[in-house]
Amino acid sequence: MSERKPRILQLITRLHRGGAEDHLLSIVYNLRDKYDFVVGFGSSFNPELEKKLKADNIETKYFKWLKHYSLFSILLSVLEIFYYLRKNKFDIVHTNSTEAGIAGRIAARLAGVPIIVHTLHGMPFNENRKYFLRKFIIAMERFAAFFTSAFESTSETITRQYLANHIGRSEQYVTIYSGIETDKYKNSSNMVLPVEMGRFKVLMAARLTKEKGFDELIMAAKEIISKYKDIIFIISGEGEYENNIRSLINSNGLQEYFLMLGFCRDMPKLLKSVSLLVLPSYFEGTPRIISEAMAAGLPIVATNVGGIPDQIDDLDNGILIPPKNALALAEAIMKIYKDKELYMKMSNSSKQKSQKYSLSTMLKDVNNHYNKLLQETI
Repeated sequence: MSERKPRILQLITRLHRGGAEDHLLSIVYNLRDKYDFVVGFGSSFNPELEKKLKADNIETKYFKWLKHYSLFSILLSVLEIFYYLRKNKFDIVHTNSTEAGIAGRIAARLAGVPIIVHTLHGMPFNENRKYFLRKFIIAMERFAAFFTSAFESTSETITRQYLANHIGRSEQYVTIYSGIETDKYKNSSNMVLPVEMGRFKVLMAARLTKEKGFDELIMAAKEIISKYKDIIFIISGEGEYENNIRSLINSNGLQEYFLMLGFCRDMPKLLKSVSLLVLPSYFEGTPRIISEAMAAGLPIVATNVGGIPDQIDDLDNGILIPPKNALALAEAIMKIYKDKELYMKMSNSSKQKSQKYSLSTMLKDVNNHYNKLLQETI
């Protein structure tokens, strides 16, 4: 008779296409021969992703009260998750994202789950949050840390910021970089794009929200196009801010300089077909799109927030800029565009640095961490 696999609830607030979700699903799909996973998620989810999980025989659990930044529902979500955990035995509850992390860890402790892990994908209490919301999140993170067996941080920078805010103890933290299939991005063929040959192609691939910095990208593009006409800006992603983006492009007369692709199902080909990646987000974790762009050999311009400084060494494989600064974004793009020698240096450096973010390394580290925690509870 085969030995029972440890049972793990992987819990996330929203199940959409994004970096945290990709991180979680990479673990579930690649380690399910060793662990019995259930993917739990809240009220906002992509039905296609849920259907795929079920079709692939991965158990899912929907929690209707688990919502994005809803203070009203947090107590109800704790109770909802608690009752589920009391009825279903788990060896590990592994939470991802802020709301799932707070409600899930409290519920897991109340239900007597022996191991509680939380992954830090980003900085939920950054300076761009409203003051009282930021203070509330910090207080809740400090409280939930008492129930946390271990933190898996995707960035050394994020770990330092959590510890600086007195969340948990240093011995609770382990750094596990979010991994990608680096060879797939290095060796991909190009995508055929409806763009004239020879144009310098600037890509921004992200969920279409204001906080990703699309307003700044469009304002930077306006500045750049006033000087250089052979640059085109490509946007890939989907989200609620799409109409705002289109309206801002049109109102600035930039229609012929922007190409909006929607959600791209073949990111390796897209990255191999462009010249530069930009990510002017107001806040981030450790974005997988930057790791993917590095593997594809792209220079990167991104804001100096979250775990991005772990990925980008300024003027080595890219340029770091302050958030909400369209002029700095424009100047960084033009600097790389004009200096071919700098471009090649950054491209080569990106390829070398991408090895740090391989999927095989991430899976080995997560498996070793699970085993360590399970051994400690025996």
